[in-house]
Amino acid sequence: MIGRIWKRSKKALSEEKKDLPAVEQDEIKQRAKKTSVGKVQVIETGLKYKYDLKALFEILMDLRPPAFDIHLTPGFPPYFRYNGELLSSDLPPLTIEEIEDLLCEYSTREKIQEFVENKFVEYVSEIPGLTSFRANLRRENNGVGASLRRISTNSLSIDQLNLPRVYKDIARKERGLIIISGPAKSGKTTTIAALIKFISNTRQGKILVLNRTIEFISPSKKSMVINKEVGKDISSYVEGIEQAFTDDTEVIVTGEIEGIDMMTSLFNATQRGLLVISEFYPRGCVKILERIINFFPETKKEKIYSHLSEYLEAIISQVIINKKENAGKALISEVLLSTPEVKFSIKEGQFTQLPMIIQHNKSIGMQDMDDELESLLKENKITLDMARAYSISSEKFVQN
Repeated sequence: MIGRIWKRSKKALSEEKKDLPAVEQDEIKQRAKKTSVGKVQVIETGLKYKYDLKALFEILMDLRPPAFDIHLTPGFPPYFRYNGELLSSDLPPLTIEEIEDLLCEYSTREKIQEFVENKFVEYVSEIPGLTSFRANLRRENNGVGASLRRISTNSLSIDQLNLPRVYKDIARKERGLIIISGPAKSGKTTTIAALIKFISNTRQGKILVLNRTIEFISPSKKSMVINKEVGKDISSYVEGIEQAFTDDTEVIVTGEIEGIDMMTSLFNATQRGLLVISEFYPRGCVKILERIINFFPETKKEKIYSHLSEYLEAIISQVIINKKENAGKALISEVLLSTPEVKFSIKEGQFTQLPMIIQHNKSIGMQDMDDELESLLKENKITLDMARAYSISSEKFVQN
């Protein structure tokens, strides 16, 4: 069954669909919405005919606010990630053959062959005239399962996201290292897209965005924005960073910091006067810095302390939490900015002093994540258990 998916040509697939009635787009736009069937919430699509991937993405984009994710699993209807919730649709369960047909039309033979061999593949594809999307294919339920994410070309601004004003100050940095960190689904990609948008709108230059899978496409404004996919356009992050040295680039944006080689290249970029914005996953500035230091052997750590002290400009560590009683979501963040006191503490390896420095420098935009949790707790917007779960300090909420 799996072997058949890449053997069938796109021509044969398109001929097979010629006799299917066209999807009534106006009807979809009138009816695509979240509704309830009993106590279960679903996406009502208004789709009457055999659907294709274009129709599913049109449903996704017609929701208000627009959604980004489609999940396809054999034996289940399409699911949509809408406003943070994973909701079913009113469509019939998908068969293995239907999922294969949906994916085949927008996959290359090489990627499908890679899936057949590895039982997993990621790639970026495009539905002409509508959208680009990132596909994650894996084996499940004896067939092909897929998670599809629409690639945004219209990212929200710092103001539209109601991010703290200090984010603009960070985006105005001319050079140095900025780290945006947090777990999965913490809004890192959205924050980085907003920073790129601000830089592109306010600064002339060239911005190079490197990622393993393209999450968003930022339009060029005052700055030229170039996207490169690792594994497709370049072989590695290191290669992409080193190309920027001779490519007249002012700003480099990367996906997650992966290890010593990538970190070394990022340091080289900052030493050359470039601004670097990189993703990471630990929570809290102390753990972030400790993780970076631990990439390197003992013989090089003193030099790395010095590099971080000199070139680190800011760390934003963030997480998104659900408020009580389905009252929406809240972005909470810790913000560390480079000051003489911060530089000294980092150079001496005194990372545990940084939370106290943050407390003493809130007037310049530094933020403490636990203070934000405490405010939400006092406003009765989150529970004590939620505050404890997301707290940076294990002792912060013990006595409450």
